[in-house]
Amino acid sequence: MNRHHILTLCVSAILGTLPQAGSAETIFRCGNAYSQTPCAGAAQINIDDTRDPSRKQEVDAATRRDAKLAKSLEQKRIQAEKLVNRPVQATQGTPVQADSAIPTTTEAPPTLLTPKRPRKQTYKPKGFVALVPGSGVKGAPTQKAVKKRAAASK
Repeated sequence: MNRHHILTLCVSAILGTLPQAGSAETIFRCGNAYSQTPCAGAAQINIDDTRDPSRKQEVDAATRRDAKLAKSLEQKRIQAEKLVNRPVQATQGTPVQADSAIPTTTEAPPTLLTPKRPRKQTYKPKGFVALVPGSGVKGAPTQKAVKKRAAASK
């Protein structure tokens, strides 16, 4: 076989595996998931695009109109910003900078931050003593008992 035949076979094999544009696939909805294979309680969904060309033209015209409106609104906004940011004329005819006549930003007065006062520690945790249930030990030894033992051992 020559190269032309091999190329033709490869192209036909690839095109045979692709879904055809004219045929509609069957899609199933299984809960919130979509699949090409049905499941228990699946709902079949029609995915054919049935819009006519006149509807597409209407949508395209609306998109162009909205883009034109957005562009004009942007230009109006830019003109309004230029009017706000231009220099202000004084009454005597001498130009005054806009930042000195009208503050462009209003800054809040600085807030004095003071650190919180540390709280007195009202509870001093004692050393942890693990107890075995049923061993007869009622609790950790008190400080008096510890001091007595220390004194007795000396």
